[in-house]
Amino acid sequence: MAPEVSLHRSLYDDGAVEAVASQYAGVARVTVLPSEHELTVRFEQVDPDVADVLVDHFCNHVLAETVVRRNQAEATLRGDGGGTT
Repeated sequence: MAPEVSLHRSLYDDGAVEAVASQYAGVARVTVLPSEHELTVRFEQVDPDVADVLVDHFCNHVLAETVVRRNQAEATLRGDGGGTT
């Protein structure tokens, strides 16, 4: 069975999950399956060289991207341009 992980939509940004999924195309076929409360991410055709760390690295990458996107959105709402410091 292909590895998969469920990410709760209240914690993870949908756009971040999709963006990171596309970045992992070189090491796996990543499919994002949305539902009402979760995004299920399935990994198929995984490169054996990264199989043991793929899901953990993917989740860390998505979390970091979610934080960046939320910080940018908050900065935009505050009117300071959404830049990073």
